[in-house]
Amino acid sequence: MPFENFQWTEGRLELRDGDPKPELREIDARNFTLLRSFCYRVARGDPEHETVYVVPGADAALDPETRIKETTEEPPHRAVVPPSVGGKTDLASVPPFLWWLIASYGNHTRAALLHDALYTDPGVRPPVPRKTADRLFLTALREPGQKSGAFRHWLMWAAVSLFGNLGWRLGSLCALHVVAVWGLTIGAVVWEWGPALGVSRPWWQVALGAIIVAPLFLIVLGTSWRAGVDLMGGWLSPMALLLIVIVVPLSLLDSAFDLWSPSTLLVGAALLTVIGLVWGLAVDPTLRMWLWPTAMIALPIAMLPVLLIFLSIGFVSCIDFGAAIAAARRKDQYGRPRSFELPKVKPSRVTF
Repeated sequence: MPFENFQWTEGRLELRDGDPKPELREIDARNFTLLRSFCYRVARGDPEHETVYVVPGADAALDPETRIKETTEEPPHRAVVPPSVGGKTDLASVPPFLWWLIASYGNHTRAALLHDALYTDPGVRPPVPRKTADRLFLTALREPGQKSGAFRHWLMWAAVSLFGNLGWRLGSLCALHVVAVWGLTIGAVVWEWGPALGVSRPWWQVALGAIIVAPLFLIVLGTSWRAGVDLMGGWLSPMALLLIVIVVPLSLLDSAFDLWSPSTLLVGAALLTVIGLVWGLAVDPTLRMWLWPTAMIALPIAMLPVLLIFLSIGFVSCIDFGAAIAAARRKDQYGRPRSFELPKVKPSRVTF
């Protein structure tokens, strides 16, 4: 098993049989404590194959320094013990509006706990660089029994790389870069053919065509993606398919190329797509070509449900706001005046 229990034997880490089940205690609405430590043996295919990483829980002695140990195996393998923070964790740092896609906890919890252990607070020496921590997170997610869905592994890795390694400012800038590419592409298509599609064909035919074409394209994209993961330069396949979305409309345009035209927008989208590969310089060298294609695919897929979620939250908040105004003018069930309370739009977190 990649995730294992362990015990200390004469200062060395002795792996024990068993599939560790994380035991968590709630601290507050966002944070939990991992009660029992466990470890992860890095799988084949990763540069640190056979290295063992400890995920310290509340039962681990508090230690501000990373310790490098050995296992009791013959020959011994390297064992890394990250600084202990008493087992404190926020699990997978997924915004509530994305829980429909990836929950804050689930069968990816052990990989998330490993990633939390490898990310340290400011001023504390990390056991590995953040780029390496993100790569190990992806390696752990791809283990049997972890998060199902091959692309979700890469999506979670891209998210922690953008907003953990790069930080929220640069990560948000990368997201805006993606929005710019798709905005220019969609804007050019609507500009050139939008009126014709709306006049020449009924709306239901356009919608039916989109429903048929989009899933087929995504299936082909997913096939090339999964095949490319195991090949040198495999990132070229999904990138080529993404560029086809821009190049094909460009080749069909009837409008002349001038400063302000659909063709200008598509050329700009193509250039931004190629430039986007530079974002990969911020992640592990073995994965740097995958960051941009993953972001390019994932963001538009998630965008529509997220917009609908925010719209629904806005509608519910309006109702709650009206109810709060009415309630503030009345007394509660004990005869005391009610205070005005603004509605909370953040979903409640499921507790353990």
